[in-house]
Amino acid sequence: MNKLMFLPVLFLLSTFSCSNKIKYHTDNQYISSKFNDLPNSTILGSGIYGGDLRSIKGAHFMFFDSNCAVVGINNCPYYLIAKPDFKPSDLPSRFEDIYQKLKRISLTPPEGYGNNFTSVYKPIPLWLSKCTNLYFLQLESLEISDLKLLQDLPLKYLILVNNSLINKKTMIESISMLPQLQYLVYRNDFTPQDTIIIKHKNPKITILQDFEYYQKIEAGSIVLP
Repeated sequence: MNKLMFLPVLFLLSTFSCSNKIKYHTDNQYISSKFNDLPNSTILGSGIYGGDLRSIKGAHFMFFDSNCAVVGINNCPYYLIAKPDFKPSDLPSRFEDIYQKLKRISLTPPEGYGNNFTSVYKPIPLWLSKCTNLYFLQLESLEISDLKLLQDLPLKYLILVNNSLINKKTMIESISMLPQLQYLVYRNDFTPQDTIIIKHKNPKITILQDFEYYQKIEAGSIVLP
């Protein structure tokens, strides 16, 4: 899985195959990096964020700081990668309409924080319901009771990793409220019996453990839009 890591002054993209030049500013506020594909992209720094950029053609960084990164296409926000307690109000004013533009969101703690981050799970943020064009959502280390706030979104890919599920039965029921969901990916969030129940209620959904999902991404059998 690709990782995004943040550094206060400098960032480095390494081990990628395209030859396009990378431009960056060291003020930690704006990065313009034009590239066509990032098969093995890495940004080095003080925290590591999980974000798969390989299928995003023509992507560029519009903004990053210690809390988040905004990846854009044609200077329009497309993918937000952020800590679980991130709030869009913390972004610069030029992103005030970001809700309607985002297609992908990954809320994931920086790697290396260990139990220091997950000792207090943050609730699933209510602002997600405003992201009316969202088709890909990754939630990690959050406290989730149900997914009702997502039921009106065109969500097709839902990745759940090490979350605290308050009510498993309600959570399983709420997955049925996501009418366009195609893939449910998980790590430690569900038992084998849970997945049987989910599949029974949602026979059209493909349920995968996260390592299976990324193997299929690598093999090209799953291609994100």
